Amino acid sequence: MKKRTRKSIVLFAIVFAIILAAGAFIQFVPIGYCMSIRFRNFTEPEHNLFINNSYSYVAVNESGGFITKDDIPVIVDEAKSRVAGLFGGELLSNPVIIISDDESTFNKTGEAITWTIALHKVFNFISISNNRLSVNIMAHEITHAELAYRVLIGKPFRTIDSFLPIWFNEGLSLIPDDRVMFDRETWEKRTDNGAKIDIDVTKLTRADFQGDNGFITQEYALFARNEVLSWLNESREDSIMRLIDSVRTGKDFQEIYSLGI
Repeated sequence: MKKRTRKSIVLFAIVFAIILAAGAFIQFVPIGYCMSIRFRNFTEPEHNLFINNSYSYVAVNESGGFITKDDIPVIVDEAKSRVAGLFGGELLSNPVIIISDDESTFNKTGEAITWTIALHKVFNFISISNNRLSVNIMAHEITHAELAYRVLIGKPFRTIDSFLPIWFNEGLSLIPDDRVMFDRETWEKRTDNGAKIDIDVTKLTRADFQGDNGFITQEYALFARNEVLSWLNESREDSIMRLIDSVRTGKDFQEIYSLGI
């Protein structure tokens, strides 16, 4: 009887520990919180688009008009259209997109970030706060999601960093992002039309793009975008898909990239 009681106590302790761990994962780990978004205080106006029920923020767009909750699906659709052009006109990833004006939410999930986990399938979650909501930023994050999906599908427990350098990931994700701070004209002014290139983008790490100094991060992003843009202009029309297929089969990224495939 005592032995049976002891086993029951041990079993109960194990189950209790698992429940606690699962609860902590979905409440305090960003990707866990995102995975449980369907069970939270959010509406789903379109498939895989979630907006917190109490969303009331009204923003002013670049033309002086207003952006309300009802405009969010339009922003998402325009961003997807931009990104599809990079990938042969078709998007495969269909990420879960979370929009919130609730600080307690985006403090957990991030204000403009894509979370990816590759298991038996690839799960992508994009979190954008009302402060960062725009077609440009949405397109940027959807590109991250699409690239990760295409690289990691069928590659469980791998990360995109094991296939592609961060500077290429960031540079490509900035192609459909039309913000002036990253455009060609800004790059030409910064480099005197390419005469003063003092940053080697191939040496940049993830930490460089996520630094505390916003100016440094912006400058690195500017160089990464224009490096990838130059590569795209000099390469074949389907170069992105060919590069993805190559690295997925184990070929060296730098060798493929330098060939312009």
